[in-house]
Amino acid sequence: MRINCNVSVESIKNYIKKNKPQVGDIIYFHAKGKNKFTHTAIISKVNSNKIEYAAHSDSHIKKSIRTQLNGGYYDYVEICHIKEEEKIYV
Repeated sequence: MRINCNVSVESIKNYIKKNKPQVGDIIYFHAKGKNKFTHTAIISKVNSNKIEYAAHSDSHIKKSIRTQLNGGYYDYVEICHIKEEEKIYV
C-alpha cells in the first residue's frame, strides 16, 4: 500500500477509506536521493484524515505521514498491514 510524496489531505482520506491502515502497521520510508528504504516506523494513530506514526530516531509518537512526505526527503512510503488472526493474506 503506497502513498506518494506531496500528498493532500483528500488523498490521505481516500487512502484510509480504501486501505484501512491500522495502529501497529509498519511504514517503510523511501528516500528519493538514496533510492532505497531508509527508515521504518509504526502507525500509532489513524483517524478519518490523518495517519500518525511512532519512530525512535527523533522520538516521534504522533507525527503525521504527510509532514514527512511533503518535506522533500522521502518520495513515498509503503505501509505493510500486520496480519489479522484467522485471515489469510496472499
